Amino acid sequence: PNAVKIDVEGAEAKVIAGMMNTLRREECRHVFLELHPAELPKFDTSVSDVRNILEDIGFLVESTLERGSETHIFYRKRN
Repeated sequence: PNAVKIDVEGAEAKVIAGMMNTLRREECRHVFLELHPAELPKFDTSVSDVRNILEDIGFLVESTLERGSETHIFYRKRN
C-alpha cells in the first residue's frame, strides 16, 4: 500500500511491529494514525514508543490533531 490507516484502540505499537515489512517498503509513504494515549498502558507501551518506532523506520510527523482523548497523526516518509 501507499498509505496505511491505523486505529486500534491502544494496540498501535503492536500493530506497527507486526507490519514493519510493509511500512519499510518504498511504496508505503503515508501513515494515518489515530492514537489512544489512555489505552496504551494496557499494551505496555507509550506515545513516545509509537512515535519512535515510526521515526526509526523513516516516517516524520506531518500534522497532528487533538480530538477529545484521541490524537490523529499524519506521518509522511522522509525522502
